[in-house]
Amino acid sequence: MFRQEGEEIVYRSRQYDSVRVGVVKDFYVVPRCPLIMNEYYSRHFDRLRRAFPDCRRRYLIEIGSAVDKDKMFKGAEIYLRGPRSSGDQIIHVFTDSRCTELVEFAWTARDF
Repeated sequence: MFRQEGEEIVYRSRQYDSVRVGVVKDFYVVPRCPLIMNEYYSRHFDRLRRAFPDCRRRYLIEIGSAVDKDKMFKGAEIYLRGPRSSGDQIIHVFTDSRCTELVEFAWTARDF
């Protein structure tokens, strides 16, 4: 799912043509926003698994700005296509700065 193109690390997305997730600098990778969002989702769901080991379904409701929509969608796709996402659901709610307009998107691994 990941490949290196020159100095860029690219994720093979099912929703986007190309998702740049990191840059190789010397002997390490500097992550970009989609990879950072993936890590955020992974840590969140790991905490839920530890706190509620018998719970089969886990949810994350994230409220954010529409400006960050692509970063959040790309990170959600990377996480939900991974091996540990069974039973997890990410619900994105986007709003304007005054919270007068809300738009919701719900994702599970089946969406990817």
